[in-house]
Amino acid sequence: MLTADEARSATFRQSQLAWRGYSEDDVNDFAQRAADTLEAVERDYAALRAEVDRLRSFYREHGADVDRAPAQPRPPRHNGWLVHEVERYTETYLNLAVACADSAVDGDPQSSGQQLYHARVRARLFVEDMVSAFLADPRNRARAADELQLLSGWLRGFGEAFLAQIDAMMLVAEGQLRAVTRR
Repeated sequence: MLTADEARSATFRQSQLAWRGYSEDDVNDFAQRAADTLEAVERDYAALRAEVDRLRSFYREHGADVDRAPAQPRPPRHNGWLVHEVERYTETYLNLAVACADSAVDGDPQSSGQQLYHARVRARLFVEDMVSAFLADPRNRARAADELQLLSGWLRGFGEAFLAQIDAMMLVAEGQLRAVTRR
């Protein structure tokens, strides 16, 4: 592959047969590398363009006009400390959910049930400890109600969004399963 820096710094030997000019072999080799690189870039671009078109069609089929949607930056959030702390640990709990799902697929209901139980306990203990530590600081007492209300709202919204996405994935998978088993 030819890089932009290599193209900018390319030098060619002087032609042996002429007083002026470059070596024809060097120029031909460079032109071939440039053409190969451009071909690869064009293939990648075509693949990315096809994926963008596929996604655009998907969203149009599902009622979203992605071409007219204004590209707005996410507004700055004024979440409290508790929401921030829960957000930091969200990935940990999603990983626990994946482990539980893997156990369910492996056909080990006891292990899956234990992992689900431990995930519930860990999440509950984490939030209880975090809220207790927050309330233990006298400087936080004045804003405790606001913080807890923010946390409750964030958790409710996160849970509903997560469950809606899981529900949509399950509907697709179950629909495909029914279609495959009818054959």
